[in-house]
Amino acid sequence: MVDADKMFIDSHRQVIQLNYDMGSRIKAEGRNKYYHFCSLSTLDSILESRAIKLNNIGHFEGADEYERKNVEPEFWGQVFVACLTSEPRSKELWNDFGDNGRGVRIDFSFPSIFHTDVFDKKRLVRAFGTDGKEYVELGFAASTATHPSLTCNPNRFTQPIVDISLMDVNYTNTAKASSIYIDDGKALNISSVSTDVPCAFLDEYETRVRGILRCTHDVYMPPISYLLVPINLKYMSIMFGKKVGTEDRQYYSKMLEALKTSEEQDQTIL
Repeated sequence: MVDADKMFIDSHRQVIQLNYDMGSRIKAEGRNKYYHFCSLSTLDSILESRAIKLNNIGHFEGADEYERKNVEPEFWGQVFVACLTSEPRSKELWNDFGDNGRGVRIDFSFPSIFHTDVFDKKRLVRAFGTDGKEYVELGFAASTATHPSLTCNPNRFTQPIVDISLMDVNYTNTAKASSIYIDDGKALNISSVSTDVPCAFLDEYETRVRGILRCTHDVYMPPISYLLVPINLKYMSIMFGKKVGTEDRQYYSKMLEALKTSEEQDQTIL
């Protein structure tokens, strides 16, 4: 008997479409700078956890439903996203996500590829349930178009793992479906998940970090609300909004530098 409170991941209903929109992935992986606008409270959470939050697309509502527009509801629980941008000067992003100038722009400047340089392969992804409690730690792999081999080894093999990829979104009024049919049943096309955004969002120049739960055999697990994917702080800096006070600027600047120093010391020990 199937537990109604469990999420089912069917390993036979996950498909990778080779060469799908490879240009968007290569373009996204070719940049050495990305930006993320957020509030001070979100910054606090990022620094405390040393992780980026990927939200389950099933939990987006209202104006944010576009995040899941091309994904069948039966697959929502398997797909998680975070948004980056290559546009650092967007007034819309400062207003909408940077708490109207009271928040920050997190700058990532790195030598190779965002999700291979920035993510910390020595730690695991932390998965949290809908009740906000941590459920499990998961291994992850960063899939790239420019470097086909898995680039986050070593990491722990778990069931499932989180497959992380980077892709520029496609601005369109007609979202392409991310499901295909196999033996008269729907399967999740991992390659085209959550890639389309309505044209009205064009000013965001959005690049998606996508985390998809993948498995080698069928898995039942509690529904996951969000993932915390571990990051290195080495390539991270902060640009404060115009309305952030001096005390907050000093506090968060010192906090980031202290964490970077601690991180460097840990690397030296290893």
